[in-house]
Amino acid sequence: MLLAEPQENVAKRPVRSSPHSGLLVEFASRQRLRTYRPRQVVLHQSDCTDHVLIVLNGWAELVQQFADGRRQILSLALPGDLCTSNLSAHARMDYSITAITPLTISIIGKFEFRTLLTGHPKLARTFWRNQLLALSIQRRWTANLGQMGAMERIAHLMCELYTRQEKMGHANGNTCSFPLTQTQIADACGLTQVHTNRVIQELRRRQLIDLRSKRLCVKSLNDLCAVAQFDPGYLELAEPEIPYFDAQIAS
Repeated sequence: MLLAEPQENVAKRPVRSSPHSGLLVEFASRQRLRTYRPRQVVLHQSDCTDHVLIVLNGWAELVQQFADGRRQILSLALPGDLCTSNLSAHARMDYSITAITPLTISIIGKFEFRTLLTGHPKLARTFWRNQLLALSIQRRWTANLGQMGAMERIAHLMCELYTRQEKMGHANGNTCSFPLTQTQIADACGLTQVHTNRVIQELRRRQLIDLRSKRLCVKSLNDLCAVAQFDPGYLELAEPEIPYFDAQIAS
């Protein structure tokens, strides 16, 4: 179930994404689009969907909710990212998707998308690279939650989001968009809101960051990376080779 009506001409500014996801975004921008307001739910946990959802503009959070009300942000979807990647029909969601900012999403039927991947090897490579990058980020988040302290986790999240936006051309000097609330930072880093607030204040005191008006200013990226033990290598993935799809075109 998708919780907004389709709207036309919703992408009012050029979509900018990672160079590696450009082909996927170009294709997605020609499909059916829907827009969402901040905090509007796109899909609920346990919903079934027959669609692939690709973010064109804005940010979304992917969240797993527990029965007692606790929640964990599993990932943050930025332009060019897939919010759903299970290509099985009637797949049941084990997480919810909610807009963080005004959000534009491309909606593509899974059967249509599978057919397109089979016939378009370049698009297939872009899709699989997107999936490999998502897995790489997920592994790093898992390691951070298991082994890092609170300050390392929060500093790492800031470094990652700054780096991802810099690659998309969305960073302006040492400043980038950062629409997360302290509650959302806490939910992404497995911390309490009180602890999160203390860490952010300490990062400010050390003059590593300035965070206000939904903008993050990284005053010393090298120093912030040192605090976070941040190595951007996990965000630098080569395009995968998929001989199967090439063979389909040649046959």
